[in-house]
Amino acid sequence: MALIFYFSAQTAEESTGQSDGVSYIIGNIIYKDFDSWSELRKAEFADSVSSVVRKTAHMIEYGILCFLWFEALGGYSAGMAKYHGPDRDKALEANGSGAGYIKKLAYRISAAFLITVIYAATDEFHQRFVVGRTGKVADVFIDAGGALIVCVILTIVIMVKVHHERSLMKDQKI
Repeated sequence: MALIFYFSAQTAEESTGQSDGVSYIIGNIIYKDFDSWSELRKAEFADSVSSVVRKTAHMIEYGILCFLWFEALGGYSAGMAKYHGPDRDKALEANGSGAGYIKKLAYRISAAFLITVIYAATDEFHQRFVVGRTGKVADVFIDAGGALIVCVILTIVIMVKVHHERSLMKDQKI
């Protein structure tokens, strides 16, 4: 969160300079002769991809923040030990084959998403006070999109993992 705050506290000029730097790197990757282009042509290329670079960076950084919050809230493995220990069968029966645990995971994912979106909103509000920057509601939605993508990925991975673990438990009971 401190890193996001640091980037948000940069003036518009500093932020544009960083975006242009990334755009130039992309230009060098895509076009072999990019270095031989005129400065005007390079600047035009940077301007044409700058918005995509910025919005992608927003989605990635808030996706990472959401994942980190999920982990800070207990992640996947917190509370899973009781489903692997000697009292596994009792725990499964008491929790409907781990339904209580899955519910806790859903709460963790939801809480991570909510915390991330609230921080995105406060970050955009903060940008209103930085020279040359503006806070945009659209950017909160872009940030939330990055967090949502991570939540969907976490949900899919957890569903696959839980299904796999249940299959192993059924196989061990036979």
